[in-house]
Amino acid sequence: MRVELEKRLIKEAEKHIRRHMSRQRSAALLRMRFRRRTGKTPGKPAHSTPRYWELDQQFNPFYVRAHAKSIAHALASKIRPGDYEPRPSIKIQVPKTSGGTRGINIFTVVDAAVSSWLFESLLKRNFPAFSSYAYAYRLDRNAQHAIEYISGALASKRRAYVLEYDFAKYFDSVDHAYLVDVMKAHCKVSPREEALMNAFLQHSYAEGASAYRSGVFQQSEVGFPQGASISLLFANMACFELDREIERTGATFARYADDTVILCDDYSTAHRLAGIMLAHGGRSGAGINMSKSPGISLVADPASAELKAKESFTFLGHQISAKGAAPSARTLARIKRNLSVIIYKHLLMHPQRGQVNRKRLAASPDQDLVDCLDEIRWYLYGNLSQKHLDGVLAKLCPLKLSISALSYFPLVTVPSAFVQLDGWLRDVLFRAYERRRYLIAQLGVRLPSISRNSMMTGKWHSGTAQRETSLPSVMKSWRYVRKTYLAYGVRVYSAPPPYNS
Repeated sequence: MRVELEKRLIKEAEKHIRRHMSRQRSAALLRMRFRRRTGKTPGKPAHSTPRYWELDQQFNPFYVRAHAKSIAHALASKIRPGDYEPRPSIKIQVPKTSGGTRGINIFTVVDAAVSSWLFESLLKRNFPAFSSYAYAYRLDRNAQHAIEYISGALASKRRAYVLEYDFAKYFDSVDHAYLVDVMKAHCKVSPREEALMNAFLQHSYAEGASAYRSGVFQQSEVGFPQGASISLLFANMACFELDREIERTGATFARYADDTVILCDDYSTAHRLAGIMLAHGGRSGAGINMSKSPGISLVADPASAELKAKESFTFLGHQISAKGAAPSARTLARIKRNLSVIIYKHLLMHPQRGQVNRKRLAASPDQDLVDCLDEIRWYLYGNLSQKHLDGVLAKLCPLKLSISALSYFPLVTVPSAFVQLDGWLRDVLFRAYERRRYLIAQLGVRLPSISRNSMMTGKWHSGTAQRETSLPSVMKSWRYVRKTYLAYGVRVYSAPPPYNS
């Protein structure tokens, strides 16, 4: 046990160190860009490490990595007799794109390592007992499989009743006693592992760093913490009985954590399934959020349906219909928002503040626009160049795996929204550049005019540097991702947050 814990501690610490160094590199890049674009010296950051590292040395991954051997020895001596308790976590509120906030628990690196070790050990032993239609947090399935299955099922039915119910604060509201009973009945767990699971279920936490510093802690009484790997197993086990009840009705369904969609052929079965969902919510403590739950609907062509019907439903960032899968409206809005941020910070942020380096702007073609296109390309293509991507699509170059914003959409079969997104991107970038020209002209520097066509082709750039300046394409990125999926299968691309495991 001690040797395995030491390895896990080092692995967890190095994961946190990589994230920290990535943030440091991003901050350094921002300071360099500020200096280059404004001609001014940026201020030094107030803190080079997260403030919460000061609260407990076990939050510091560098400390944990350096002392992994002794920490592992101390952990083993507590875990063996069942005396282990995680140190208090810090609970922070993270904004959700749909509005409101989500509570995330920051555990020490040591406790995160124990949680990860426990999760992987229990998952290997217990995942075969999970429903074949539970796709979250397991070794043999992921969100892509769920989308593939439910999309194919609807395509074969052409019309079906669909049930869509949303659990209210699922991770925060499951009753501990219910979860423990399910685990004892259906999960292969040793007494030592059961003690560890209870320790994480009933962990102490502070609402923010200031409460932690003041020693104001609360004990978890319901739900399981988002931020600990073991909670991923809890999420599946909390729905174990629900999955079995749905299976017994013969309905088609897919569940990913608390996102569940059910298809059936007749209303009486749909009515029975609705009762099962509502009863499970009351039994487990994770009640149904009726304001966000469409309930029972008929999915069919409204023109030929005898009842009020809709053509599609949303599941895991996709709009599913009998015609196939398309990106959901919320997914498209997120991509637009991210692209808008890239364009703003490169082209408009400093000119709007009157902070420009006139010498740099006058000396060459607009390098900020080149940098903007580089980041858009990285966002849409990952580590692929335009030349390589075009070569693959023309069957002149070999496929190469690349993770990008479109990596989650190999199963999209109705890509018209990506064509529209390309048009939106061309328009937004052109208008942003025109606005940039106006703002910079007010500061006494004239930038050359660029036509929409030159913006697309990249012919506006007359520099000798070997940099690609054509506008990347959302549609081309999807075609590349689709081609890779068809060649290598659904597991080539995993899902991004919040759907990845």
